[in-house]
Amino acid sequence: MVGRSAVNAAKPDLAIVPFEPATPDDGDAEPFEAGEPIFREGEPASILFLLIEGEVAIERAGRALRSLRPQELFGEEALRGERVRRTTARARLASRVLPLGRARFEQLAARRPELRELLARATERDAEG
Repeated sequence: MVGRSAVNAAKPDLAIVPFEPATPDDGDAEPFEAGEPIFREGEPASILFLLIEGEVAIERAGRALRSLRPQELFGEEALRGERVRRTTARARLASRVLPLGRARFEQLAARRPELRELLARATERDAEG
């Protein structure tokens, strides 16, 4: 839970570009066991997450919407200024996620421009359903 720490074929497939932490503190991914929620629908939205390893299910009102694989961002409503989560994110498998507040995302994206493309994909995916 957040409380633990305060797409397209025409586009290049960024999932094959491994995310390597740029600095030692960027490697502070949080572990989640299978079935454990990362955040819940209705909670405050202040942090974006990058899935480092594992698989995450995105759910709304208890219904599965999609599964995410490593190198995908989720919880992007936090950077769009939305105040509450519209979905629940739950580890489908044992997973590690990197929490990114706005400042940390901007700092990393300055060094890793592909993160902006991942954010665009996540936002596009969210708009589709």
